[in-house]
Amino acid sequence: MERAHKYEFEGKVRYSEIDHRATMTLPALINYFQDCSTFQSEQLGYGMDVLKKEKKAWVLAYWQVIVKRYPKLCERITVGTFASGFKGMFGNRNFYMKDESGEQIACANSIWVYMDVEKGKPVRVDKEQAEAYGIDDSTEKRPRDRPSLR
Repeated sequence: MERAHKYEFEGKVRYSEIDHRATMTLPALINYFQDCSTFQSEQLGYGMDVLKKEKKAWVLAYWQVIVKRYPKLCERITVGTFASGFKGMFGNRNFYMKDESGEQIACANSIWVYMDVEKGKPVRVDKEQAEAYGIDDSTEKRPRDRPSLR
């Protein structure tokens, strides 16, 4: 398979993102992941304006978020994402967050559905768009622990 086009950005945990223990909240962590995928899409030319013009949208169908530890106030972090597969109307995307030493402190798997918002129906992902994101089928940065459904 084609090597993924990984996207990363660096950040610093802000006061507005923490809880009473001065650690990042889960919603803030998820916002970093969402922002990372948005930044990558914008960089690749498939951002909000293009999707709006084409009347398409990526709709989140599933998250599996695993947090080893929440970063603290003012801690420097690196957030990354990459596509891990496309099939029909589905796109799989993985995320990770690393601390300043490079240790992975959180990660996520996600499944997205590509929608025609005008028709309100899922549509096949364009080949050109899938190729722009690339694909990574390695398990290096994917969550290793599976939550129990019992």
